[in-house]
Amino acid sequence: MKQQSPKEKTMADDRHTKEAAAEAMVEVMRVQSAQLQTMVDAYADISHATAEVLCSRTRQIAAPPPISAQLRGFGARLAAKASATISLLTEDQGRRLAALIPAFTRAALANDPDLIAMVMMWLDLEPCELARVLAASLPDLERRFAS
Repeated sequence: MKQQSPKEKTMADDRHTKEAAAEAMVEVMRVQSAQLQTMVDAYADISHATAEVLCSRTRQIAAPPPISAQLRGFGARLAAKASATISLLTEDQGRRLAALIPAFTRAALANDPDLIAMVMMWLDLEPCELARVLAASLPDLERRFAS
C-alpha cells in the first residue's frame, strides 16, 4: 500500500472533518426542526384552548333567548291549561293570582330565568296538579310578584 504524502493526509483529514461537520450540522438542524415543530404544535394547542375559553365566555355572557322564543308554540296549550286550572282554584286564589299578573308579566318580559323554569315546569303539569302547585305556592308567588 502506498503511503500518503503529508499533503494528501491533510486533505483526507479535512474531508473527514468536513463530512463530520456536515453530519453534525444536519443533526443540529434535525433537532432544531423537531424543536420548532414542538413549538408550533404547542402554539396551536394554546391557540385552540384560548379560542375555546373565549367561545365559552361568549356563550356565558350572551343573553338568553327571550321567553317568547322558549314558549313559542305553547301559547294555545298554555291558554287551555290556564283556563282549566283556574276553574279548579277557589275564587280567592284566582283573585290573588290575577293581582300578580302585572309583575309576573314584567318578569317574563325581563327574561327572568327562574320564572322561565317555573313556567316550563307548569306546562308539564296536568291542570289539577298545577292548581295544587299554584295554591301551595301562592304565598311565595305573592312575596315575589306583589306589585
